Amino acid sequence: MRWPLAVLGLEALATVTLTGQAVPASLLAPPDSLGDRSRYRAAVTQLCPGTTADRDELFRTEAAAAARATRTDTDPAAWLDLACARAHLDLDDAWSRESLGMPLGTPWQTGATTAAIRAGALGGAPRATELLAVLALDQSRLRNSDTILAQVQREAISGPATPATVRACVVLAREAGDRPGALACLEAGLAAGGDSAWQLLARARLAAAESDTASTSTLVRRALTSAAGAAAWREVGWHLRWFLDPEEWDEWSTLPDGDRARWVTARLATRDVRDGRPFGSRILEHFRRLDVADREFRIRLERRQAGRVLAAATPEPTCRKPEFVGQYWDPALVPAQPFREYRRWDLRYDDRAVVYLRHGEPDERIRWSAADTVQRCEGRPAFLTNTREAWAYDRGTERLLLHFESELFVGSTDATRLVAGVLGHYLCDVDTRRCLLSQQSEMASYGARPVPVEQIQAVRSADIEQIATATTTDDNGLQADRPLTTVATLSRVWDPASGAVLAVVPYAVRVGDLAVASDANTAEVDLTLRQWNPALADWQATAVTRRLRLPASADDDARVTGFLVTPSTVGVETWSLVAAQDSTRAGRAFADVAPIESGGLVLSDLILGAVSQGQAWQTSTGREVPLAPLGAFDRTETVTLYWQARSDRPRLPVRTTIRLFRVAGRGGERPALEVAVDGEVGRGLTEFQRELGVARLETGRYRVEVEMSDPVAGATARRSARLLLR
Repeated sequence: MRWPLAVLGLEALATVTLTGQAVPASLLAPPDSLGDRSRYRAAVTQLCPGTTADRDELFRTEAAAAARATRTDTDPAAWLDLACARAHLDLDDAWSRESLGMPLGTPWQTGATTAAIRAGALGGAPRATELLAVLALDQSRLRNSDTILAQVQREAISGPATPATVRACVVLAREAGDRPGALACLEAGLAAGGDSAWQLLARARLAAAESDTASTSTLVRRALTSAAGAAAWREVGWHLRWFLDPEEWDEWSTLPDGDRARWVTARLATRDVRDGRPFGSRILEHFRRLDVADREFRIRLERRQAGRVLAAATPEPTCRKPEFVGQYWDPALVPAQPFREYRRWDLRYDDRAVVYLRHGEPDERIRWSAADTVQRCEGRPAFLTNTREAWAYDRGTERLLLHFESELFVGSTDATRLVAGVLGHYLCDVDTRRCLLSQQSEMASYGARPVPVEQIQAVRSADIEQIATATTTDDNGLQADRPLTTVATLSRVWDPASGAVLAVVPYAVRVGDLAVASDANTAEVDLTLRQWNPALADWQATAVTRRLRLPASADDDARVTGFLVTPSTVGVETWSLVAAQDSTRAGRAFADVAPIESGGLVLSDLILGAVSQGQAWQTSTGREVPLAPLGAFDRTETVTLYWQARSDRPRLPVRTTIRLFRVAGRGGERPALEVAVDGEVGRGLTEFQRELGVARLETGRYRVEVEMSDPVAGATARRSARLLLR
């Protein structure tokens, strides 16, 4: 079947000029619309052929169509002609004027929608409902949404289920909370074919709203495998851009279409492992956050007004300058500088949306609004109402503190814009430094010394760094009411007896964080190790429960330790270990690792250990391998280094070089310690174990590198690991 809206696959070509800037029109279209202005124009033109470029002729055509609709009020064709005439005037950006069913000031697009509703209600051709769907999808503020929903829903289910009709039905039904109606339209659309990538993603979003992880993952996978062409991948990319980092987005933008499905699966799985979540959690959380963003953070401006948000912000008018923040009785009243600290890539959402979609609900959210009741200038309050929000995220050792402020002409009175360099007493609960500076600013308004400009600039610079972090990273990490401080490392080695790949994972949990059993000597902990191998698209999850014995005389900062040995693969690149007790206590350790390369001579991961830490793994050959569950070493103890070499032939001589490099410290690429020895490697697997004295090294972080080279065959293999000395 050939759809009238095949134009949905066209590339974005158009730009519009608003506020003196060239703005890509795709940024101004409502979410889930046809996209940019060029596709909207092409859809209207196909449904309403016979247009003219002469505006006066368009006005005459509209007037004649309105007169005909007045005379033949029950003729659906007359109302469809009127809808088409008004749609073409909208495409021509003509100023509206009073007409049939259009009070003065009504936009042509709204008038076209009203006429299309009338044509459909009179039993007009499916073309009338499809035009209604196209018009509805292009509007941020839609009137008569219930009437439009009923009409497009009826047409989508009874047929023909065109892509635009299905989209309009799903979007309006979802906003109205009509999940069964949205599902019915999606089923009709999928059965009819066409626009399947968007429809499957919309179906996945509905499944996510029901917390159905399995169905959500399956539907996303179907959307990826069915995507064909630029339009389908653009739908996928729109969702990805909300949480990919800039490097990932650049990589995605240059991928061949044939590699995209596997790439997306790998990015999502990597995040699930890193976050300590079950498979499919990140995409489900994305859809959940998107539902919240649509309810709370949408900017509902028409195209003519939407472009203004690319220019400088428009705070409340005042006779004071932003520099007054350092000497005002309440510095929160002083508007932030009118700059866009974050440049939006989608103008249909405010700045809170990008932070929320990347990081979720803040741990603390402070809303503040007030008017100046103390100082006046030029016969009126020095500052009118200012509205702010502060969002604080606590992520272990990292903390994000973000500030939002209201502005004029954006269709909202909320604090919608990310700002930097702000002060205010309302921040005293979340930022001691700002609290003190705010108090100093208040005292300056009574004659004391103002806050130095350098300190204001330091606050501003720190805020800009926080904004950059919040808008380029993402997090869906496991959160618990009572965090368990957890440390772990993962090393892949081969079983000397069977050759199978094993993951050796020593771990430690802080005693003071644990709920202790009634015997006061043990604590039961659930451990879940997750691994992801992108080359094989292989997800592994191993769950065990361990009863850990507490040290006899342990304080709260002591650690209980243990280790896991579980199957693995050489291609694992991301892993995490989650330690949990009931539903309130949990913690995780995670890291990215380099895959073990193939070749004639390859090395396993390095296992660093110390006998004093009390944990050792016994290989199938009986060798005791000390481990380091604490993740750090005392300089006075001897560090044990274990690794394996796998060779396709006997090699003699083989030079083994062990180097220790200081990380982010003095020395650069010059090793702080280097040891070299000649030896041999047999065919198959050879085990090596060495002891390193580190007493003469400074405390800090090091990179341990083992290099084995065969000068005869020209083969070299390297492997490295992190070492923390205290």
